[in-house]
Amino acid sequence: MNYFKHFALFTLFSILLIPSFAQKLGPTLLITGQVEEERSNLDGVVVSLLKGDSLADKIVTTKNGRFNFEIPYNSLYYITFEKDNYATKTLEVDTREVDEDMGKYGFEIPKMKMEMYPIFEDIDYSALDKPVGRFHYDQLNAFFVPDKRYQKSVSPAIERLEKAIAEARKEKEINSEILDQDYQLAIEDGDLFFEEKDYENALLQYEAAHSLKPGEVYPKDKIEEINEILDANRSEEEKYLAYLDKGDKAFEEEMWEDAQNYYTAALKVYPEKTYPQEQLVIIDQKLQELADLKRQQELAAKEAKELEKLYFAAIDEGDKAFLKGEYLAAKEFYKQALEYRPEEGKPVNRIAEIDGILADIDKRYNAMVAQADASLEAENYEMSINQYKKALDIKPNEAYPQEQITEIEQMMGVMADNNKRYDQLLSDAKSSFEKKDYTNAKLLYQKASDLKPQEQLPQERIAAIDALLADMAAQEAEQARLEQERLAKLKAEYDDIIVQADAKYEAGAYAEAKTLYQSAAEKMPEETYPKQRLVDVDIKLKAMANLESAYKDAISKADNLYALKSWTEAKAAYERALELKPNEAHPKTRLEEVNAKLSEIAAAEELRRQQELAKQKEIEETYKGHIATADAAFDAENWNEALTAYQSAKATKPQETYPNQRIKIVEAKLAEIAAAEEAAKLAAEQAKKNKTQYDNLIAQGNSFVNVKNYEAAKKKYEEAAALIPQGEEAQQKLAEVDQLLAAQQAATAAAEKAEQERIKTEQAYLAAVNKAKTAFEAKQYDAAITGYQEAATIKPDETLPAQRIEEINQLKADLAAKAEADRKAEEERQRKLTEYNGLIEEADGQFKSEDYEKAKTTYTKASALFPEEAHPKAQINKINVILEERARIAAENAKNDTEFNYELAKKYPEGKTEKTYKEGNKTVTQIIYVTGKRGDEYRKEEFSWGQTFYLKNGKEINEVNWKREVSKLK
Repeated sequence: MNYFKHFALFTLFSILLIPSFAQKLGPTLLITGQVEEERSNLDGVVVSLLKGDSLADKIVTTKNGRFNFEIPYNSLYYITFEKDNYATKTLEVDTREVDEDMGKYGFEIPKMKMEMYPIFEDIDYSALDKPVGRFHYDQLNAFFVPDKRYQKSVSPAIERLEKAIAEARKEKEINSEILDQDYQLAIEDGDLFFEEKDYENALLQYEAAHSLKPGEVYPKDKIEEINEILDANRSEEEKYLAYLDKGDKAFEEEMWEDAQNYYTAALKVYPEKTYPQEQLVIIDQKLQELADLKRQQELAAKEAKELEKLYFAAIDEGDKAFLKGEYLAAKEFYKQALEYRPEEGKPVNRIAEIDGILADIDKRYNAMVAQADASLEAENYEMSINQYKKALDIKPNEAYPQEQITEIEQMMGVMADNNKRYDQLLSDAKSSFEKKDYTNAKLLYQKASDLKPQEQLPQERIAAIDALLADMAAQEAEQARLEQERLAKLKAEYDDIIVQADAKYEAGAYAEAKTLYQSAAEKMPEETYPKQRLVDVDIKLKAMANLESAYKDAISKADNLYALKSWTEAKAAYERALELKPNEAHPKTRLEEVNAKLSEIAAAEELRRQQELAKQKEIEETYKGHIATADAAFDAENWNEALTAYQSAKATKPQETYPNQRIKIVEAKLAEIAAAEEAAKLAAEQAKKNKTQYDNLIAQGNSFVNVKNYEAAKKKYEEAAALIPQGEEAQQKLAEVDQLLAAQQAATAAAEKAEQERIKTEQAYLAAVNKAKTAFEAKQYDAAITGYQEAATIKPDETLPAQRIEEINQLKADLAAKAEADRKAEEERQRKLTEYNGLIEEADGQFKSEDYEKAKTTYTKASALFPEEAHPKAQINKINVILEERARIAAENAKNDTEFNYELAKKYPEGKTEKTYKEGNKTVTQIIYVTGKRGDEYRKEEFSWGQTFYLKNGKEINEVNWKREVSKLK
């Protein structure tokens, strides 16, 4: 192909592909192009050529938007397009597998155009996480072409993104026009108020303009100019309050730097005021938080760059391993890349590609292993070894083929040694027979027979040895009978002694029983019973000795305690001795004496207790007397007397809580009396200070009256009246200043009323417009139309409301059209999904019924509807394996049935031979049935994915016939 027509990749980029074999290019791929936004060249775009995570080249576009790269062969490259406030886009260029002869002249992809998308809020740009396009070398056309299949897969998401961006651009344009008009209106009103020297209203308009366009210099300059004019006419107090008011407004709107400037200006007027200082501390904290947030965002961006670096490093290593054919290693690197950037499509695609390659390798490997297993089964050892070696060429690290090769080579070696070993076994068996080692001789003859089952000599020798061993066994039986009679007599004597010994044991005559048990054990040493009884007798004798010793110890301990007059402990010790020997008199006598002593001690203890109770009664009566005196004084509010009496009660009974509680109350009462006296003293001093401050405030108010600053004067008189409400002078002064204010205000009331009406109308209009604008920004279009209609009612001459209403109606129509298009697209998707599910259900049924050709066709149709779905592809792969296996079996058994059956009869013994073994990804049950010169093979093949096949002589039959025929084989 010598010419490619203009190609558009879903409006993302367009290229004109013209094969170029100019010598000047050399063995590289030249890519040239321009970066644009809405058909205008875009400068400042960083266009980077990446090889893995390494930067191969970089260009920053100028006003013409152009870029170009010469890309070497034999690697995978990515071209990225980046610019602040624009979404990053990526292009994949695969220069591997270039034809050596064609590639030496070089190739060119010229006139590529890359459209950049600005970033808008609330738009999902995830469609650009994958490359927007791929180029690879096409062997058929001998040139670099776009990957149309990939292009088709990314198209829907990118088309949705383009529509969203177009709508956002249109909405931004509308909002920008509204903003410009609102800004211009505020400036015009501000200028009008300024010319009329109505600085307060002018300031409101300029501040509104500044909030709409903070970057504009004009409103900012006018705000500073008006503040300077207003400051010149204000008192210190008015300046301070004005700065605070502006600072608070800026604070509420989180305009921290403006608020900081206003609070700082307020502090310059009154440095001692704490409120602006506290606000400045809060603002410093807010600014610090913003700075911290910015640092965190910068750190997050840095971490993202690190992850990007790790991602490209893993991709590069994966690509290297992939090119070397190290697919498992490459797959691990691509998995690592996915951990760094899970949203990337390349590693997912590579992993899927590797899985496909590995599946193909497994398929070829399993087929070769199956052939080798069949050759081995047919005892064609040389061919089997060659086939296992071919399987190793496909998968060098697999153990099974090498194990089979080793086993076959060992088998061949064993077969060569069998004859030599057979002769040696016969010689050794003969030698053992002559030495009368008949068991070993038989074993050696048996081994020889196992090596050569068809030989008669080993079998004859084994029969002769069996006869000889039978004669020897008869002689041994007679000797055993005589021995049995001797043992019976000995057992009778033994039983008689045991009966006597048991009688002595039961009577408690343990010493005599011990002698008899010893005699029985000597007669029959192998019997365990007399030995067990001897152990029991020894235990009994030892227990009797231990009891005597324990009793003596207990009596000795009790007597010692008795001597020490430890009556309670002595009583317990004598009781312990009686438990050991209940019939002994000594502990009984001593217990009677000890109990008498304990009774005497109890009587003395009772006398002491009665004396203690009398003493406690006396203390209680004294305590109650103190409490009665204290409570009486408490009720009479004689606090000092009550305190003394409660303290006496506490001294009498320190553990009682009542005196302490009362003492705390009395002390609190005494403290209150002292505090009241101190408060009266302080009140007198404060009254004196208030009078001085009162006189000062009256004087300050008089000074403000003299300069006609009646508002300030009134504040001072009000402060004086608040300080001393009963002061007549302050009340009189307030009445006078109110009359002066009323006269002053009456003069301006008429002019202000007219102006207020105008401002009210203007504010109502602006409120309606802002309300409509807010509703529009929230996409509440009906509410926005209502707002603009309200604004038109307030100011019928304004054109803006009608214009906005027309634009919103058009936008609603566009959105309705988009919603309808989306609905139709969803209906189409649902239709396809329904068709897909129906095809899958049909194909699964065909697969289950083993109609593989139809199933494959149906799965192919389903996969065409949703190419990304894995199930139909996996089923098609399974069907291909099954069909190939059928073809292989059919090919192997294409030879004449009669010859095949004859060979089975030669190879296998008469009757039924059955075995089960693994063969690749299936389990095979093989049954060979031979009658005369004909053999038949029955095979059941169970695949790992659950499918089972039934074959007779290499040809498939149904399960019922297979089982019926097999059941008849005996």
